Amino acid sequence: MQFPFRWPAEDLQPEDFERLDLLFAQAVRSHFPCDAVSFAKWDEAAQAATPELAQAAACGEPVPDAAGSRLFLPFGNGQEISCIAILTGGRPELYGLLRSRARRLEQHRQLARELRQLKRWCTDPVTGLLNGCHLREMLQLRLAAAPTPLHLVLIEIYPWARNASQGLRFIAKVASQLNSFLGGVAPLHHLESGVFAQLLDAGEEQALAMGNGLLRWLQRENLARGHIGMAAVPEEAWTGPAGAHIDKLLDRAWQALHVARRRAPHALCTSAFLDSRREHPLRKPPAAVQAELRRRWRGVDRFALLLLHQDQEPTGNGFPQEGRETAGPGDLVVLSAREAFLVLPGGREEADAWLARFRRRLLSGVSYSAGIALFPCAGFTKADMAANARKALLHTRFLGPASATVFDSVSLNISGDHYYEEGDLTRAVREYRRGLLLDGTSVNLLNSLGVAYAQMNRYRQAIPLFEQALMGDPDNFMALFNLGYAHLRFGETARAEQYFERALEQDGAHFDLLLQLGSLCCQDCRYREAADLLTRAEEVAAGNGGQGRVHAWLGQACKGLGDHQQAIVHLQRAVRYNPRDAGALSLLGELYAREGEGYEIALSLCRQAVELDDSRSEHWYRLGVVHWLAGGQEEAEAALRRCLRLDRSSREGLQLLGEVYHRQGRLSRARRTWERLLRLMPGDSAARRNLERPGRAAA
Repeated sequence: MQFPFRWPAEDLQPEDFERLDLLFAQAVRSHFPCDAVSFAKWDEAAQAATPELAQAAACGEPVPDAAGSRLFLPFGNGQEISCIAILTGGRPELYGLLRSRARRLEQHRQLARELRQLKRWCTDPVTGLLNGCHLREMLQLRLAAAPTPLHLVLIEIYPWARNASQGLRFIAKVASQLNSFLGGVAPLHHLESGVFAQLLDAGEEQALAMGNGLLRWLQRENLARGHIGMAAVPEEAWTGPAGAHIDKLLDRAWQALHVARRRAPHALCTSAFLDSRREHPLRKPPAAVQAELRRRWRGVDRFALLLLHQDQEPTGNGFPQEGRETAGPGDLVVLSAREAFLVLPGGREEADAWLARFRRRLLSGVSYSAGIALFPCAGFTKADMAANARKALLHTRFLGPASATVFDSVSLNISGDHYYEEGDLTRAVREYRRGLLLDGTSVNLLNSLGVAYAQMNRYRQAIPLFEQALMGDPDNFMALFNLGYAHLRFGETARAEQYFERALEQDGAHFDLLLQLGSLCCQDCRYREAADLLTRAEEVAAGNGGQGRVHAWLGQACKGLGDHQQAIVHLQRAVRYNPRDAGALSLLGELYAREGEGYEIALSLCRQAVELDDSRSEHWYRLGVVHWLAGGQEEAEAALRRCLRLDRSSREGLQLLGEVYHRQGRLSRARRTWERLLRLMPGDSAARRNLERPGRAAA
C-alpha cells in the first residue's frame, strides 16, 4: 500500500500556468509592474520565438526586448524551460528593473519561489486538483472583473468505503474521471470529502445542459450516487465587497445540493429553482384564489377553467382594466397584474367562442394567451383544474403569443420535462404517469417516464415502458437505446446488444451508443467489429467527455487484433485523459513488458493499477504477467494467486500460474492447476498440451 496523499512537485509544470493563470498573473504583476501578462508554453512559443524570447529560454533569466516595452520571464525546473511569461505595457517602476540585471534576477528568483508556494497552497494532496482556497481566490478575482454569466457548480459523489484508505482511493479515482470529463471546460476543484466544485462561464440554460450531461456520465461510469447543486452569480455580486457575496454564493450552491440529495440517486438542483418557488411556472394559486374558484364551480358538473396571461409586460400594479371590462365585470378571478382565472360553464366550444369574442373586443393591442382545463377530465378532480390550466398555459409557450391550449397529455409531458430539467425527478414521474392516464400509447411519455425511472435506478419499472414505446414505434431510437442500456444494467448483455444494434440502424453517429456497443463487442472478443465501432465513436467524441474511455477500449481491441504498437498509442492517450484509469494503466504496463519497452515502467504502471482498484482480477493477472516476463517468479505467483481469489475461473490466470509452477520445478502443482483449467474449460488446447508434455509447458 502507498501513502494516499501526494503533495505537488516543487517544479512548475506547463499545465500549472494554464489552471493557475489568473493567480500567477497577479503574482507576476506584484513583482514586475505591467499592464498585461500572458503565458506561453515553451514548445509552442519556440515555433515563433523572437530573439529576446529565445535568449530568455537559453539563459534562464529575464530578458527585455530592444524597445524596452516587453519583458520575457522563463520558468522551469533548472534544466528545461516549461513556460515563458510575457509582460507588456511597462510602467515607470518596470523600466527601472529593465535597466538593472541584478534587480531583474533577484525579483525573478523571488517570483519563481512565490509561484511554487502558490502551487502548493492551491493543490489538494488527495486528488491533485485545485482546492477550496483557490476557488475562493478565483471568485474574488472574477467578481473584481467585468460582469459575465457565471455559475458555481458543486458536485457530490459519495465515497462508499469500509475504511479511510478505500475512501481516499475512491475519491482520487473519481476526481481523475471527473477531471477527464469536465477539466477541459474549466478547472475542477476538490473541496474535500468527495465534494467537487467548478466555476462555469455559462448562463442557466447552458449550465443545466452541462449538469444533465454530467448526470448521464455518472450513470455511464456506474457511480451509484451523484448530486449537483448550482448557483448563478447574482448581478449585485459584481458590486461592493466580494467576501460577503462569495459566502452567500457558496451557501446558495450548498442549499441547492441539499435539495438535490433528496430527489434521486442522480439529481441536480439550481438556486434559480429555489428562488422561483414563489414564481414557479407551475406554482399553485394562493389559498384565497383557490377558495374563490371552488365557490364558482360548486354544483357545476361541466365547465372550462381559463387562465389568461397577458403576453406583454404589465404597465400597472393590477390586472389591466381593459381586460377586466372586456371579460365582463366580476367574471375574472384576478391572480396577479398579468394573470386571471375565468370559470366558464360548458366545454371546449364555449371556451373557444368566449376567447374569440374577448380578443375581438380588445382595442389596445395587448394580447393574451390562455391555458384551458376542462372538467370532467379522466382521473382528475375539480381541485386539479387550476394546476391543469397552469400546465396548459406552460404548453402555450411553444406556440407563441395570443395562443390557447387545452390541457392534455402533451401538457403533462411538457410539465414533466420541466421538472426533469430542474432535477426534480419525483415530480417529473408524477406528471408523466398522469399523462399516460390520458394517452397510454404516447411514445414520448412512455420514453420520458422510463428515462426518469432509469435515472432513479428503478430499471425494472423502466424496461416495460420502453418495450411498450417500441410497440407503438418499433424504430424509435431513444426507446431502443434506453432499453438496451437498461438490460445492460442487469448484466443481460446479449439482449442489450440486440437493442443497441437496432438503435444503430436509426442513428449511426450517437456517441454513447457507439461506445457501449463497441465495448460489448470488445468484451465478446469481436475485436475487428469493436475497433470499427470505437473508431467511429472517436470521430464524434468531441464534447462528450468520453475520449479517454474510447481510447481505453480501442487499446484493448488493438491488442486483441495483435497490433500492440497501436494499442500502446491508444492506451497512452487514455492515460493522458484519465491518469487514474486502472484498466488502461495495467494493460499499458503489460504491453510495455511484452514489447520489451522497459520492465520497470511496466511494473510501475501495473502496481498503480492495483493500488487504484485491487478488486479486478485482470489487474492482478497483468501484474503477474509483467513479473513473469521480468523473471520474478515468486512475485508472479503471488499476483496470480490474488487474481484467482477474485476470479476462480480465470483461464489466463490458471494457465500462467501453471507455467510459473512448472518453471519453479513444482510439476505436480503445475499439473493440478492445468487439470483444474481443463475441468472448467474441457476444450482448452494449451492446457491439454501442457499436460501431455509436462517437461515443456506452452507459454
